[in-house]
Amino acid sequence: MPFYGRYTLAPIQAGPFTIPANVDVFVCPNVLHRLHAFWERPDEFDPERFSPERSNGRHPYCFVPFSAGGMRMAYPLGAEGVAYG
Repeated sequence: MPFYGRYTLAPIQAGPFTIPANVDVFVCPNVLHRLHAFWERPDEFDPERFSPERSNGRHPYCFVPFSAGGMRMAYPLGAEGVAYG
């Protein structure tokens, strides 16, 4: 998936930026999955990077292969949790 969109229901603090409520936000997993801030040698195949030892302390959403849960997550959260675009 080249990118996916979300609609913010409340303001979100993202580092030094504040994303306001009621706006569309687009995420590009291809870029996120290659950020050197999260991954050592991000362009190399290394399945061990997901081992518990190497994943300890890593932000849980720095790897989102199915847009952080895919459709199975949309239903338990309901409309109050997140709006899927």
